[in-house]
Amino acid sequence: MAISTLNDAAAKYDPIASVYDKTRRADPQVGTILAQQLELSTKARLLDVGCGTGNYAAFLMAMGAEIVGVDPSENMLEIARERCANAQFHRAGAEQLPLEDAEFQGAFSMLAVHHFADVNAACREVHRVLAPDANYVIFGADPDQILTYWLVEYFPSVFQKITSKVPRALRVLTALRDAGFRNIRVLPWDVPPTNIDDFLYGAKHSPSRYLDPNLRRGSTLFREADQEAVTQGCERLRSDIETGRIAAVMAHFPSTCGDYFFITAKA
Repeated sequence: MAISTLNDAAAKYDPIASVYDKTRRADPQVGTILAQQLELSTKARLLDVGCGTGNYAAFLMAMGAEIVGVDPSENMLEIARERCANAQFHRAGAEQLPLEDAEFQGAFSMLAVHHFADVNAACREVHRVLAPDANYVIFGADPDQILTYWLVEYFPSVFQKITSKVPRALRVLTALRDAGFRNIRVLPWDVPPTNIDDFLYGAKHSPSRYLDPNLRRGSTLFREADQEAVTQGCERLRSDIETGRIAAVMAHFPSTCGDYFFITAKA
């Protein structure tokens, strides 16, 4: 990743690192599935690609993993270093990893692929640094999944914009295959009521959480959206929560293809 592109990526998260960390935390169910898909073994050396503030790095370290993380945002990395004192972190983009060939027993990207400047280059780099038969796990969402979120009712223009930026799962699968990955599988995942990580649809079962500006600041979609449209959507959402109409709106957006996905690929 060129320095200019790296700085552009950092500019999105450097200013909001501390706010982001207040609403984003590792959810135990997500972390457990991640560990299972990684086929985590004790003291495995893992790469966290797009590590942010290190929430899932810390979760896997508690299970015995050794972690190296990369992220374009130095402010995010400062928090990650405080959280994971025994881990190593580098300011870098996924497209140019400052790491040796075949040095990791697994890699993962949590809601980070849509920030990659070049998905194909990122997949090639991750494949390069993975040992043979190591797994790369990607947690993300397809645009078709995103358009089933009930949030679309309140922020239609905002969600139309994001679906043009988020890479389709098929594009990610193709990039993985072209990079040399094999045994690629997709696991759809629905947000449970117990989820504690406030990513975009993480508060699916708690509509009032979206009225919290801190939660919205932790989401690229809301931060980069037309703020007048966001304000109007919040006013409508607040009204529907007060009248109870929100239940009918949520029922109108059933999850038919999973809210998110885990993609697992073997090097």
